[in-house]
Amino acid sequence: MQIKKGNSRIVVLIPFLGIVVKFPLIRLKHCWQDGIFHLKNKNMRSLFFSWFFHPIFGSSFHLYGPRTLLFRGICCNLVEFWVYIWTRDSAFVPTYFSFFGLFNIQQYFVTADQLDLDFCSKICSAFGGVGECYQPRFFSCVKGHWKINNYGIPGFAKHFLSKRERLQLL
Repeated sequence: MQIKKGNSRIVVLIPFLGIVVKFPLIRLKHCWQDGIFHLKNKNMRSLFFSWFFHPIFGSSFHLYGPRTLLFRGICCNLVEFWVYIWTRDSAFVPTYFSFFGLFNIQQYFVTADQLDLDFCSKICSAFGGVGECYQPRFFSCVKGHWKINNYGIPGFAKHFLSKRERLQLL
């Protein structure tokens, strides 16, 4: 059993059961500190805008505000579950179950960065470099086939499926 930590989730790999469980990181401490900082500086406008007008989805998804610190991992879990349910695409590691985004159960995988450096270089060349979404650790080998194991970032699955023919591997 292995435990890995990402930006928004903690992943528990359980190879003997053949599953992976993903739990969201809910950063209450950071959210509290952010709120206290704004209150101490009497910056209520900034606190108000960071909570009510900071989008969880979209281009500024990775900017940190209270909602992002609290709900980003849950949103990623929900997006991952529904993308797989709606598409049932063979390019994605199957998500078997999601409990309202509080945890996801997926098929077990071994990431590409642990397996194949040639595949990693193909990802870089096919998508013009490795951005956040195309890191080799987001790709895996499941029963001899390359799949995406982290497709919960909003907009990523749609973008990947539109560019899929570039890889010619999945």
